[in-house]
Amino acid sequence: MLFLRGRRVFFTDGRYTEQARDEVGGARVVIAKGQLLEAAGKLIGEAKAAAIGFESDHTSVATAAEMRKLAGKKISWKPTSGLIMGQRMN
Repeated sequence: MLFLRGRRVFFTDGRYTEQARDEVGGARVVIAKGQLLEAAGKLIGEAKAAAIGFESDHTSVATAAEMRKLAGKKISWKPTSGLIMGQRMN
């Protein structure tokens, strides 16, 4: 799930197309054709955001490094905790 400029974007792969469309509410569903991180990184790279938060409780150091690389520009990365769960409760 990516929160970007007031929008919510849920990324998944083709295995979960129907389930995501049925169960994900309040977010645009993106069915990635390749790697999920690549799809998210491309969208982040297109944004003019200065800071991106990520769930540090569930993100490995390697995954965080890959996200930084894929975004392709200087963005301040902010580790968060419980952000997604908090949004699910709304």
